[in-house]
Amino acid sequence: MANLQISDELDAELALAAERLGRTKDDLAQEAISARLLDELSAEHPGSDTDFTEEEIAKLRRGLDQLNRGEVVSGEEIEAKFTAWRQRRAAR
Repeated sequence: MANLQISDELDAELALAAERLGRTKDDLAQEAISARLLDELSAEHPGSDTDFTEEEIAKLRRGLDQLNRGEVVSGEEIEAKFTAWRQRRAAR
C-alpha cells in the first residue's frame, strides 16, 4: 500500500466525484493511476508481447469514460436484477 499526498483542491474534487459516483476516493484514485500507467505502457512499448491489444485498451478506455460520466451500476442493483431473473425463471 502506498500513501500519496495530493493538494486540498484535488482532494476536494476527488471527494465530490466519489460521492457522485457512490465510490471511494481510493477507488477513483487507483483507477486514474491505472489508466495513466496503461497509457504510458502502451506508448513506451508498442507491439510488445506484454502490452494490451488495441481492442483491450479501447474497452478499458470506454469503461473508464463510463465511470467518469457516472454510468455505474452498484453491486446491489446487479444482485437485484439477478434475483428478479431467477424468480421469473423459477415461476415458469
